[in-house]
Amino acid sequence: MFVVVLKDGKSRRIWSRTVCALAAVSEGIKFVISQRQLSISAINGARTAHGEIVFDRDFFHDFYVDFDHVLRDGYEAGDGMERQHEDGHHKEIATYSFLVNSKHLVTLFKTLDVNDLEYICLKVYWNEATVDAMKYKLLIEIKTKKLVVKKYQTSYQPVVRNRLLVAEEYKWQLSQNNDDITFLKIDQVIPRQFLDMIPTAVDDFKLEVRSHKVMFSGIKKAVVKDRDYLKQPMAVTVTLGLRDLIDTNLREETDESRRKSIGFRLRDFKTFMSLISSLGSTSDENGPDYDSDEGLSIYLKQPGDPIVFELCNITNVKIQFVQITNTASSEEGKEIKIPHHVVHEINKAPSTAPPAKRHKKMLLMNPTIPSQETATQFMNSGRSSSPEPRIAYDSALRTRSTDQLFVEEHSQPHSRGSDSSNDSHSDQPSQYGPTQQTTVKSIFD
Repeated sequence: MFVVVLKDGKSRRIWSRTVCALAAVSEGIKFVISQRQLSISAINGARTAHGEIVFDRDFFHDFYVDFDHVLRDGYEAGDGMERQHEDGHHKEIATYSFLVNSKHLVTLFKTLDVNDLEYICLKVYWNEATVDAMKYKLLIEIKTKKLVVKKYQTSYQPVVRNRLLVAEEYKWQLSQNNDDITFLKIDQVIPRQFLDMIPTAVDDFKLEVRSHKVMFSGIKKAVVKDRDYLKQPMAVTVTLGLRDLIDTNLREETDESRRKSIGFRLRDFKTFMSLISSLGSTSDENGPDYDSDEGLSIYLKQPGDPIVFELCNITNVKIQFVQITNTASSEEGKEIKIPHHVVHEINKAPSTAPPAKRHKKMLLMNPTIPSQETATQFMNSGRSSSPEPRIAYDSALRTRSTDQLFVEEHSQPHSRGSDSSNDSHSDQPSQYGPTQQTTVKSIFD
């Protein structure tokens, strides 16, 4: 079972804006849940950009994870030991991963008035004993200040964890004094003001590192047809000296061999910077601490390799954006792609029982893994056909397994007289019409 609760206004606002930002990147948002944190991420359609926001458990008002008797689909165990992998060093911890259609989440959180809410609660019942109707469902419960409880549910698809460890790998190489990695830490206001300054027609972004300076450029390429310019070329450049940076591993005496020039598409990077700007504008004295002086960390390697942007200016929140850069002209055809989501299915042994008749009603009552296009539904706080108990969030409920509540609720008979009514019905003589006798007599005889 998994339960998280957002109570203060700023936490609710941060959550809503991060979900909407990831929805602008991809049609699917991946949730990875562990005992210590919750991360949500998205990959764009071209598989060249990856955005991830990691929330530590202290970010939430309540955070509860129980992996006992968890469903095998989507679950990956870990022993907590730190190991060295091809992509760097990280600890193997137990996680549960699934993919949710981002359109369903945006429908709920985009127009949500977070100032008029008491709490937002997210729940997943992943226990093997959970009734089939509640498996593979993300439940969202919202209580307003008018004491109205709204319940929303959407199906999810279990996926493989597939951690993107580019940032960990770059940081580890940087700790080993690897000169291939360039580290820059700048004031987060600089790229935000740069993006506000350039025209909307600019499509590409270029970052150049030289011996004494760093340059940010926005470029619009020319489009020529029959010697006529359909689009005029344009470039806007901002130059920073090394002393203007908060931190870097470059030195002014660096030789020219470490000069770098990388470029990438600007669209998804704008989404990342817009998210940073929106989070910086939030204000709530009871919310998480916001450090406006925290710089934006940039890790880059060579053209064609990923570039990493990382920001940790909100307590218990880490924002990370990875973008595949353009390859050099001599290495065309060797582009790197971010791995796509892989559905996690556990192969089960075939049943020895004879196959049952397949009809629509049985398929609806006993679903396997629902698809991403399964329709979602809103449920009010009144009587509902869903087997979920009609109760609002309460931390005391976690002392007793909610899955057990489901089993007990559906194991009770529907009515006391159900058995007697069936018996009385079986004792009544069958009634036939004039043409329904065992020996039918013709009316023409």
